[in-house]
Amino acid sequence: MEKLTLEHLSGYLSYGLKVKMNTTGNIYKVSGFRKSDDSFKYLFFTNSDCYSDECKPILHPLSDLTKEITHNGETFVPMEKLQNILDFDDDFEFTEELQILLHNTEVTYYFPPNFFLQFYNKLYEWHFDIHGLIDKNLAIDINTL
Repeated sequence: MEKLTLEHLSGYLSYGLKVKMNTTGNIYKVSGFRKSDDSFKYLFFTNSDCYSDECKPILHPLSDLTKEITHNGETFVPMEKLQNILDFDDDFEFTEELQILLHNTEVTYYFPPNFFLQFYNKLYEWHFDIHGLIDKNLAIDINTL
């Protein structure tokens, strides 16, 4: 059984990631983490500590990229906002090309300079599940809360 690792979560930590405790259902904002040896040990929260097997991060599935979401009080469609921020073609949509990009395989579409860095930073900032954690039952789909 796969477990949450620091590699899964590190990109989200500076963007106010929230997690839900399995036992109580309480939701906490992550304020830091602690790593023991080579394995992910536990996260620290503002109100409580939670071991990684006792809680799950709350994330958007990638399918939400084309839907209206609200993040930090702002409502927008992520793909539309990404088109403006990253300055890529208006005809680029959430299609097979983007799905291939997210799974680190060869892409034939030309992306502007710094696209990947900015793109992934925005997905982390908006709490999108780029590691497939929801499908592995290691994260909670925000739409189910």
